[in-house]
Amino acid sequence: MQFVSSSGVLEDEDVPLVQFKESLEGVVIMDSKNVARSSGNLDSIEKMVSTLEETPKGKWSDAEKTLIKQLKDSLKDQMEPYLSTEHDAALVFWQSEVDKYNLCATHKESRLHGDVKKIADSVELARKLHKLCRVSQKNWNGYIALKSGDGSVPSSLNVADNDRKLCKGDDAIIPIVKRHASNYNDFGAGGNIGGGGTCDDDQLTFEGEVCKWYTAKFGACSAFDDCVSTVDLPSTRSTLLDQAENRKKLFTTIQFLECRLDHMLKTFDEESPSKFATKDECSKEKQSTSHLDLILHIPDEAKNKPCSGDTNLKTLPNRDASLCAPWKKEEYDWDDGVVPGKCLQTCSYQAPVHWRKSSSWCTQDDDKCWFYDLHADACGKYDARDKTFRAKDVCCACRAKGGRYFATENGLFNVNLQFPPAMRVPEDGPYDLALNVDTDDGHHVSYANWLFWEEKNHAGGASLDPAQALSRDFKNLAAFSKAGLKHILIVVHIEGAVVGWRQWETFTTSSLASYFATGNTCHKELNEDLGQHVGVSSESQVEIGTLDAHEPMVRNEEGECGNHGAQNLYINAGMGKVDFNRMSTGTGKKECDNRGWGLGTHYDSKLCSYATLRPMSDAQVHVDKAHWGSQGGIGAIIGTDNICNGNCPWTTFNNLGYDYAIFVAE
Repeated sequence: MQFVSSSGVLEDEDVPLVQFKESLEGVVIMDSKNVARSSGNLDSIEKMVSTLEETPKGKWSDAEKTLIKQLKDSLKDQMEPYLSTEHDAALVFWQSEVDKYNLCATHKESRLHGDVKKIADSVELARKLHKLCRVSQKNWNGYIALKSGDGSVPSSLNVADNDRKLCKGDDAIIPIVKRHASNYNDFGAGGNIGGGGTCDDDQLTFEGEVCKWYTAKFGACSAFDDCVSTVDLPSTRSTLLDQAENRKKLFTTIQFLECRLDHMLKTFDEESPSKFATKDECSKEKQSTSHLDLILHIPDEAKNKPCSGDTNLKTLPNRDASLCAPWKKEEYDWDDGVVPGKCLQTCSYQAPVHWRKSSSWCTQDDDKCWFYDLHADACGKYDARDKTFRAKDVCCACRAKGGRYFATENGLFNVNLQFPPAMRVPEDGPYDLALNVDTDDGHHVSYANWLFWEEKNHAGGASLDPAQALSRDFKNLAAFSKAGLKHILIVVHIEGAVVGWRQWETFTTSSLASYFATGNTCHKELNEDLGQHVGVSSESQVEIGTLDAHEPMVRNEEGECGNHGAQNLYINAGMGKVDFNRMSTGTGKKECDNRGWGLGTHYDSKLCSYATLRPMSDAQVHVDKAHWGSQGGIGAIIGTDNICNGNCPWTTFNNLGYDYAIFVAE
């Protein structure tokens, strides 16, 4: 701050004023975020003013008056507007934070009324189908008991006492049994989430839909909690109000100094300082600071109410008998149907992996994108509801390619994989996505789906749509048939959130199509000796992340019978006696019979058909106990996609939920 007198100089004898001027030029007056500093600076000015007041001098010279007026004008014209500007900036900042806070609720409500609602509708259909099956089952059981018993009508037939005399013969009972069977069959035939299997199949589907709903809802609610916590409006409000109080104190001090300076100009126009005609009343003046008040309201909590603690998220199916009991009481406490003896699914939630930012290829300007930086799993969930904003077009997290490694050279599509911040990404790219095995999309890619695994020009029911590359079973026909392979990469992910990966260097430059169409194909009887060892991996070519130690393709560190490690990659290979996997990290070893493990399974059968009674799954882990986990330890099946014939005594699940993206590179 520079002060210049009208004459351009101050006289040497004006020592207090000269010192005053020199001191002011070195002072930083305003810092409303640090009230102690600002008050200290203004206090030092006040002391200088007091020194001037007490200096016997007589009247002010023109140079002296100019200096004091310049100080007063600076306080009024620079410092007061500065406080007002900071006040206005605080209001703008608060509104931007409120907008973010409201956006948290918008995202939550969009999901709860969007994808979560759709899954909830599927849950209701599956619940009704399962109940219809159990009612029909109980009536059928009652009919069988009647036929083989003493002729009394079982209460399971729901026949009123006064009508029992009409129900002693087959003609009266059979229509009741048929009616309940028809209710079930008609509901399932209407396209309502399947039907036509056993009641255990319907229970498995129902509980699986519940777990999908739980994952979707708890994910949306947890994202909301994280969002609100990140914005942290209460802390922001407290900080802004503290700063507002600082500004008010500074404003009051400035007003007091202005009054003192004005008083000095009037007073020292008297004959001498000892004969003041005007009394100093500055300390008694009340200064209004209402123009610096901040009214900061946190939005209605009803709209922004958390949902992660909702009661319907607390009681869930669980294969642990003690944890299953509350679920059975809530869902299966009925008298008109067979009550299931146990839960067939276990619901769990794995938090989404935050997107790994890569500014080298992407910039974003939209303020809404910060949310997707935290929750890339929400990309695309709200675009249809807000036509003015499409996250997948403007937000880096939703356009993420995983660096240079996952951009297709032919420009067909980009793969939206989100790597954890601390995880390395694979080298030796760029890679093309050839296949994706989604283990819980309802579509099956077990060994016998030869169109998916062997055919160059057919997807075997899997999606060909790049937009579904990581959310369904997927096949990229061009990449699948691409010759010249030097590297195969498998990325284990959960709907695009990377959990771990491993890369193998191939022995030949064949295409994936060529590998899968060689040896144990579905056009002849399968043979344990015809599998192919296609590649090897070093420990520098793997990131196990948070993968379970039983995971079959990347880790494979635990499980019965040894044969651990994932350095070797096999295709169409036998395991044990007559167990086969389309892709695995183990082969041979008869002692590993009935232990799994790999992608595209087919066990205890040399015929490549859907006739086997053993598990036909998208993926299985390396189990702890024989017969694919049915003897104890970890369950075998990853996800829920499994074909079951017979009573499925060997069907066990682990609820890991891993999906497998299979990439190729030249």
